[in-house]
Amino acid sequence: MEETEHSRVIRDARQAVRTAVLRLQEQAGCSLKRAVVTFLTQAQAGKLDTDVAAAMLAMARDGRGRKSATLTAGFPSERSLFRWLAAEDLTPKKPQRDMQAKPWMWVAAELFARPQKPTLKWVHEQLEANWNPSWGECISYDTLARFFRDKYSKLDALKGRHHGSRLRSHLRYQHRTADGLEPFMEVHADGWTTHFTAPHPVTGEFVTYEVWHFHDLATRYVTPPAIGQSESTEVILKGLENCIRFGGVPAVWQTDSTGSVKNRKVEYDPISGLSARSGITIVHPQEVGNSQANGICENYNTYLDREARELATYQGAGMDALVHRRVKKLTEKMVKAARAGNVSERDLLKRQAQTQGKGIVFGSFEEAVAWINGKVHKGNNTPHSSLPKIKDPASGRMVHMTPQQALDAARDAGWKPVVKDESSLIDMFRIHLRKTVTRETVSPFNGQRYYHPVLGDFNGEEVMVAIDTMDGTRVWVKDLDGRMLCEATFMEATGYRSLSLYEFALEKRANAQIRHKEQQIEQIERRMAAPALEMPQGARVLPASIALHPVLQPIAATPVAQEPVPQEKAEFSDLAMQLYGDEIEEQDRAARAEQDTRLNALTSLEELSEDAFRESSVKKVAGN
Repeated sequence: MEETEHSRVIRDARQAVRTAVLRLQEQAGCSLKRAVVTFLTQAQAGKLDTDVAAAMLAMARDGRGRKSATLTAGFPSERSLFRWLAAEDLTPKKPQRDMQAKPWMWVAAELFARPQKPTLKWVHEQLEANWNPSWGECISYDTLARFFRDKYSKLDALKGRHHGSRLRSHLRYQHRTADGLEPFMEVHADGWTTHFTAPHPVTGEFVTYEVWHFHDLATRYVTPPAIGQSESTEVILKGLENCIRFGGVPAVWQTDSTGSVKNRKVEYDPISGLSARSGITIVHPQEVGNSQANGICENYNTYLDREARELATYQGAGMDALVHRRVKKLTEKMVKAARAGNVSERDLLKRQAQTQGKGIVFGSFEEAVAWINGKVHKGNNTPHSSLPKIKDPASGRMVHMTPQQALDAARDAGWKPVVKDESSLIDMFRIHLRKTVTRETVSPFNGQRYYHPVLGDFNGEEVMVAIDTMDGTRVWVKDLDGRMLCEATFMEATGYRSLSLYEFALEKRANAQIRHKEQQIEQIERRMAAPALEMPQGARVLPASIALHPVLQPIAATPVAQEPVPQEKAEFSDLAMQLYGDEIEEQDRAARAEQDTRLNALTSLEELSEDAFRESSVKKVAGN
């Protein structure tokens, strides 16, 4: 039996009452029965000792007993006192729940632990439909509900119904603190796919973007973000470049487990990778998909989503589906009007979209970038709960510092960023590839060759080639220790021109999109193909005597291994017209009389047997 705080209080009160009765018996030298009667009489008269108050006596009483005239004051009966005096354990006995697992409980737990999150009503219906008579009488819905409410683990009830981050949000997690860290010793980064659409910088179509934001762990300051059309190595490294330009080179950089970082260009190559060349240690969450390990950035994504709700093109989970479709149609019409050069119609449609969506509609890509930067600035000047509190000079209250205030305080305390000069910074973010020198040239990508006389001294050796993604006319060649060897220029070939890596990537992506669309068109065409014609049962077969027609002579008469089918007179010129079209029509004009003669002969030939018909047909065809 498990003790509770209430049962322990009652036990101690009964122990005090038993001690008082025994003391009274010893002092009076009377029997135990007379001591009990005297004790209760004194209690009703209010003459008990201070160490055994009436409240304690009433507390010791079992509230489940019968109510009688002698117990109106809430005191226990004589029988109860005698029972306490004889008992070894004075703890009140209370009924305990039956915690023995029954067979139906295991089945109910399995039915309940489904990712579809079934209701208890559905679980009860399944139990009724699959009840095993050996389990006894079928349980009621209330019994099932009490089982999950009173006897089943609240955490086990979530397992199976929730997975990943949803389940992990109910489990223990390790608290972390940034105490002792200087600004930009460690930065965390993550990407946020915009929950809104904005104009494309080239086509003007409304599309979503990928925003990569970098957070200083010590001050929670967010540096200028990088904005791209999708998550890519180029977008992430641009965000890192913005971070380094603002706060210096970090010692540790944490991101989620994205392939745009976990590759040879950034992390894995111990010589040419960005991590090795810059001295930045890149870390990832130990468990893939554990968003809580990158919680600072995930919380910031929530902040951006909350701020994006002021936009008419918001398409998050809380957006009304009907309004979203209406706004999308209006923005598509805006794009068409802009392409047609109709500025007034575009502005009218923009106002309609803003009225329909009750929010902001961006007119250009630059407006969307300005909005995102404005939200970053707002977050940097908003009090953060993880930062220390200071006294607000305006209100006089203690409030949390803002990231901007925390960064300013660190600067005032003497912190200085680990800066790099411009040339070193530019070279750091060039893509470095390890290539083998061949005939005084290197070929870093797309088969393009770059030449310099110095490279002849390294023929057959491996070097590092630094590429500017926006300039395909030259590359920078270094040895594996990072020492500059030369600046090789593009070696032009007949019929080719130099392509920058950026241009090559755009062309490669466009070709992949074209192939994808072509495959979709082929699939649609296959679905739209006319079904093959099938001969219905009992249909008439074209007679073999059709071979006598001069126009149909190119078609060889094929013997039919079946009984000849009687044929009705038919206008074979019409049939031939259906089969050969204009060609038959021209021949019919030239041989109308001859066709009539041969058609008359066909009537008699239909009555011939198949063998005789073949023989006569061959002779006539040979005679012609």
